[in-house]
Amino acid sequence: MGSSYKVSIYPQEVALISFAGVLDSTVMSRAFNDCYQRNCYSLIIDMANTDQAPNSALEIFPKMAKTALKEGGRLVFVRVDGPVQIILDMMGIPEKFRFYDSQSVAVKDVIESRMPIRRVQL
Repeated sequence: MGSSYKVSIYPQEVALISFAGVLDSTVMSRAFNDCYQRNCYSLIIDMANTDQAPNSALEIFPKMAKTALKEGGRLVFVRVDGPVQIILDMMGIPEKFRFYDSQSVAVKDVIESRMPIRRVQL
């Protein structure tokens, strides 16, 4: 099985990228660039349907996170398990990024973090 992705855009310029199959660095770069072209720099990476992830593909995440942070966004992961989780652990990724078990919780949290803070006068 090859690599594929789907991008869903949410309010506050938040994008959910759902990867499927074997992660491929070319497909991953295309997915990130699709989001960046839409001015979406707060990215939720859903790995639930990812079968395999070679190190060469996973090495893209820190680079993409750097771009997102530079533009005021962030990168988080959702539904990561199995062999992909083991490789991410070996790379030290969980120490640098937030992980969620639920897609809906991740989307809600990232959207809320992008909302402007309302000042209340007392």
